[in-house]
Amino acid sequence: MCGLEALDKYFCVVQPFSKFLPRRNDLSFWLPESGFSSNDFYDLVRSIGGDTVLKVTLNDVYTTQTSPKRTSHCYTITYHLLDGPITQADVAIVHSRIAAAAAEMLGVEIR
Repeated sequence: MCGLEALDKYFCVVQPFSKFLPRRNDLSFWLPESGFSSNDFYDLVRSIGGDTVLKVTLNDVYTTQTSPKRTSHCYTITYHLLDGPITQADVAIVHSRIAAAAAEMLGVEIR
């Protein structure tokens, strides 16, 4: 093979990247007794954070040993902008909106 056909197996899509560092904030909350879905939380974060949210990761699950048993989730939300630095003040605004919406819409108790 010659020409462009030979390059097809080496072709890859180049995605833009930013030279600016991301910011990470944790959010911990007690789950409601029933009806919580991690996917609902991921969707809520994406709908509020939009393009500023790079990644959402479940870091820790803790269940109390005493009665009543309660379960807590801790998520790390990574915020990032491609076109400029993101400040902690900018992140704090979005992060507090996510926490308030999670408490109201998903019935979690922020820790």
